[in-house]
Amino acid sequence: WKGMLYVIIAQMWAGIAKDLTKLGGKTVTKLVTPDEKQSKLFKLVSFITGFKNSLKGFGYFLGSALVAVNYYLALGVLVAIVALAMPWAIFGLSKELGQTRKENISLATIFKQSPNINWLSAARFFLFGSRDLWFEVPLPYFLRDAYFGLGLSRTAVGTYLAVFIIVYGQVQSWSPQLLLGPLKQGPPFTTNKFVGALWAAILLVCPLYLAILMLGTDVFYPPSDDSVKLGTMTAGIVMFCLIFAVNSSVHSYLIVRYSEGNKVSMNVGFYYMANAMGRLTGTIVSGALYSFSGSAYEYLLPSGVANTCDGTVSATPQGDVCTTVDYVQGFGYCFVASCAFVVMASALMFPVKDDEGGLRCGGAICCGAPALKDVEAGGGVESKYIVTGDESTDLVDKLTTPPTAEESGIAGIAGMEAAAQLTETSDATTEAPAQMESPSKATLEAVGSF
Repeated sequence: WKGMLYVIIAQMWAGIAKDLTKLGGKTVTKLVTPDEKQSKLFKLVSFITGFKNSLKGFGYFLGSALVAVNYYLALGVLVAIVALAMPWAIFGLSKELGQTRKENISLATIFKQSPNINWLSAARFFLFGSRDLWFEVPLPYFLRDAYFGLGLSRTAVGTYLAVFIIVYGQVQSWSPQLLLGPLKQGPPFTTNKFVGALWAAILLVCPLYLAILMLGTDVFYPPSDDSVKLGTMTAGIVMFCLIFAVNSSVHSYLIVRYSEGNKVSMNVGFYYMANAMGRLTGTIVSGALYSFSGSAYEYLLPSGVANTCDGTVSATPQGDVCTTVDYVQGFGYCFVASCAFVVMASALMFPVKDDEGGLRCGGAICCGAPALKDVEAGGGVESKYIVTGDESTDLVDKLTTPPTAEESGIAGIAGMEAAAQLTETSDATTEAPAQMESPSKATLEAVGSF
């Protein structure tokens, strides 16, 4: 029990440190990126978050290899890597980036978020819960299981998980350019609640596929070949990895976009709290489903290997019989629960107040508002759907392109003068919020040079 207690406490502090780092990264990215540069913001957030995940995957691989040699060696390398990151944070970041509030913030204030933040956080809860319902506990155990699973070594399991996370991170990093851009579902077009709901709905295919195979076929039961098991499972996991990465990229961008300039860290922190709660819920529920939901299963043990039975052993005329839980069935129920969480993640995007621009699939509009005109010609739509607080605004749509004389209903020189005056007023209007919510010029220069 002492070992378990140590691992739990260590994981707790490691999780806090990791989420504080993620919080700082997204907050700084939001502060140093002007509101009208939404395309740049999307790419930056996706790139930073994706490469963070790829490095985490490399950590899985390195950790599994080092633990096989010596546990203390693995801890020493971990401490050294963390120490290497400290100088970059201490000397590379400007001290003007963060300003502490003079008054204390109550716990009630933290939970008073805008509706968009609340709904997106709820969707995030179920999105990441859907992954950890099978990834964190059941998958490693299944890969290690010598009878139901693949009987892989610890190092092989660590490598398998590492490849998943590395690929997931890279897809997340490049999804704006490789997928969402060509589909016109990212800036300078519009990334809204419809995009989040669509990709969550597409994700449903993956856990449904694995649930059907686990519960409705004999693919994962002996005497099925291990190569068949590995190929079948990997196909479903790779599909989940790729589609989940796009979902995560969209969510990561939306939370930064919806966050208010003077409350970015609190908005993002609340969102990551929901993320952590979803992962915790998924992990706990997955352990219970995997261990206890399967029915009793009996199989004949080979001679002299009774100690491999994860259950009770009884002697029969035919030999020793192992009575245990049907872990294939338990794993299948984990994927069923994952399906339910994915459905919730998709449904919870619809109450978000961000539906202007509809849903684009390439050049077509799938649903929502009419097609946006002249976007590809550079008509200033990139910052059209900036959402601050709980309301979306189309101020920039009205202000980025000066009205013509015909549009204002005034002819000749008088119309041109009126249009110029309106443009000057518009520029002043758009600059004011930026001056209040953005960091100073010195801060931007410092961060840019770093």
